[in-house]
Amino acid sequence: MHTACHYGLALTTHGEGHRRSWKEPFGHVLSQCRRIGQFDLTVEEIHDNWTRPRLEGYARTMGVTLRVSPIDAAGRITVELED
Repeated sequence: MHTACHYGLALTTHGEGHRRSWKEPFGHVLSQCRRIGQFDLTVEEIHDNWTRPRLEGYARTMGVTLRVSPIDAAGRITVELED
């Protein structure tokens, strides 16, 4: 789950055991794009339509199940390997 791309985007990754969490990486750029009227995409849309399905798909391919949290109030995502 920790690729070079992940490390480049998620600068605040923390983990313990089978759980990892990080601050979603797109919020600042999206807020600036909304401010200038470029688009109105939200971090929740990215999470629900891309991040969560992608992580769950990787897990299925590896034969495991992940629990992927919604983005919390602090902008953090938590992913946990289910037993």
